[in-house]
Parts: sequence; structure tokens; C-alpha cells
Amino acid sequence: MEKTIFDLYFTKNKVLKAEIDKNSRMMIHFIVQSYDFSGKGPIYLNAETQRKAIVTLQNMIESLSGELVLYDEESEKYYIQIYFFNGELKVKGVLGDYSDNQISFCFFADQTVLTLLLQVLEELIR
Repeated sequence: MEKTIFDLYFTKNKVLKAEIDKNSRMMIHFIVQSYDFSGKGPIYLNAETQRKAIVTLQNMIESLSGELVLYDEESEKYYIQIYFFNGELKVKGVLGDYSDNQISFCFFADQTVLTLLLQVLEELIR
């Protein structure tokens, strides 16, 4: 099992990472830390959702506007949302383990998140 971890955003108090497994082309494990809270959870994405997300991210990078929401195909409550709010990039979501454990988070990040997440999705779809 070959896993790759991408550091999408990293500051003293906030971390966002994406982990993909080369054998599972339909899932990204997101790892998040916001101050003293942290968690990890998968977001399952079908191929069509992956392709649409790539186009959306490319448009967001070019225009520095817009929104991307990755909804988990396996659950109605888990998602990652990245959008521009008053000129700043906001990362928001809910991750969990399909049991009782989940984390809800929201923080501002910089635009490098967009380019790095695009790399993750392009790697996943190969």
C-alpha cells in the first residue's frame, strides 16, 4: 500500500493535509488541526466529481474567486468546503470516521491550498 501525504496548509495553529493511497483512486483522507482540535477522515469522490473539482479549482486559481465543495459519497454529513470570503480563502468542513467521532472546523488559509489540492486531485485521477 503506497500512501502519499500532501501538506496543503501549515501554520503554528492550523494544519491541513491530504493523504491518498495509490490503490484507492476514490478517496482522500483529510487531516486537519485547528488549534487544539484535530482529526482525520476520508472523503470518497467518484471520477466525475474528481474531474469537476479539477475544473473548479483551475477556475478558482485563475480568478481568485469561487467555491469548491467536496461532499463525501458515503455520508451526507462529511464534506470539505473551500471558498473566497471578503477576498480571503476560507476552509471549512466536517470529517469523521462513520461512527460517533467527527470534527467540525473552519479557518482562513492562503491561496496555495488551491494549487496543492489541485495536485492531489490530479494525482488521484491518474
